[in-house]
Amino acid sequence: MTDNMSIHQAVLHIVNPVRGGTQRYIDDLVNSKASRYRPYVLTVTKCQCVFYDAQNKQYHGIKLYQDKQWRFAILRSLIDASVQSLAIHGHSFVGDAFDCLLALIGDHTFVMTAHDHCCLGQQPFEADYYLHPDEAHIQRLKKRIHRCQTIITPSNYLQQVFQQYIPNIKTEVLPHAVELPQIQLDDETLAFIQKLKQDAQWKDNKRTIAAVGAIGTDKGAQYLQTWLQTLNTETEQFVCIGFTPETYKAKAELAKIQHGCYHHDEVLALLDGYHVDIVIFFPGVPESFCYALSDIHAHVPVLVPDIGALAERVKKQHLGATYPVKTVANELQHHVYNTLQTPFIPQYESIGIEEMTIKTESFYHEHPIESIIETTLSAEEMQAHLSDHIDERLVKWEMATLVRQNYVLSQGVEQLKHQREVDIAELKQQQGQLQEQYQYIKTLIQDVKDWKTHHEEAIQMIQAYENSLSWRVTKPLRWLKKWIR
Repeated sequence: MTDNMSIHQAVLHIVNPVRGGTQRYIDDLVNSKASRYRPYVLTVTKCQCVFYDAQNKQYHGIKLYQDKQWRFAILRSLIDASVQSLAIHGHSFVGDAFDCLLALIGDHTFVMTAHDHCCLGQQPFEADYYLHPDEAHIQRLKKRIHRCQTIITPSNYLQQVFQQYIPNIKTEVLPHAVELPQIQLDDETLAFIQKLKQDAQWKDNKRTIAAVGAIGTDKGAQYLQTWLQTLNTETEQFVCIGFTPETYKAKAELAKIQHGCYHHDEVLALLDGYHVDIVIFFPGVPESFCYALSDIHAHVPVLVPDIGALAERVKKQHLGATYPVKTVANELQHHVYNTLQTPFIPQYESIGIEEMTIKTESFYHEHPIESIIETTLSAEEMQAHLSDHIDERLVKWEMATLVRQNYVLSQGVEQLKHQREVDIAELKQQQGQLQEQYQYIKTLIQDVKDWKTHHEEAIQMIQAYENSLSWRVTKPLRWLKKWIR
């Protein structure tokens, strides 16, 4: 607990199961040293809530019932923890989390952070990357969101979307916090990078282009695959600091590397490790903020599609250049060349986690627990149980480490397989040589047997001559002939 945090006032973050940027944003708020609130996180699924006490790092599973028992189970947990007042911070306008939020707070107010375009529908985008709002969804949302006192948006772009479609709710722009990391790559990671470079025949004097992040189908994965076919491997090379849907593993081929999982604090060091000249973001669903852009910290220029918060931030802070979203893949190299030829003088802006926390909490409106609770439940009626202690912030490091260890192990397995094939080939060669020697020896043995047979036949023939009558009769004549000579 930080010095300025009170055990009596808490904030409850209510979310759908999340990953990526939303999870990172919540983690930053929950673990911020500047927070005045004791943090709790309620992750909602259809059958069960996971209620997380971030201070004690304890998880409680609370079943969702048709009546109000689940609601009071949550509030009872807060009372048992001596919480007297509660602020509500929602993180989704769709799904079970939003329904749970509205059911939990009753007539009380709350704050929302918009992380995406889901205020416009479950899937407000089609293949053309442009908004196709669900008007029925928007009308339902307007009726249900009237108790929201503030919507926090991480970019001007997303604020304009809300002001256009939900104009009656107050919106505030507050970028997500990203702090400059002060870390160096460990020896294991450096060896991992060196191995990938070796496998990809990497040349540090080539132009090196990178992509950063999880390049899913909504982040331009298909465009990336098409563009890679146009890469001139004689003069250029590409590294994906992240992964694509085809494979989450690290891999390397000629002038192309997929680094695999990484932690966002490593990005700057990885850019240096691969000697990256420029980072490309590919056309996909318009970004509402983009942590990956912030993690680059204006270290190298970026090239982004001219849509969403990416284009807004790049233009405002001079972080690189934009290109038309309809640019075909084989024309992208022209934009890369022009961007690298333009002097790079960024005006990068960011805020720290503590500043973001203080500004976020300034929007909170605390409600006494007693004003929320309608009925008091006994401890026996609370359907919660203590779960394992988990530190969420270690997950990315562990994933990144496991991916690298898996790559090294897989390379070792491949080397063993190759060595085994070589050994088998050598054994087969030796077997062939031994077979030839065996056949040669077998031939010699047969020759010896044949010679022995001929020898025995010759001896028998000589003996037959010597034992014949004519040989014995002519013996005196042969002796006389020899004597005369």
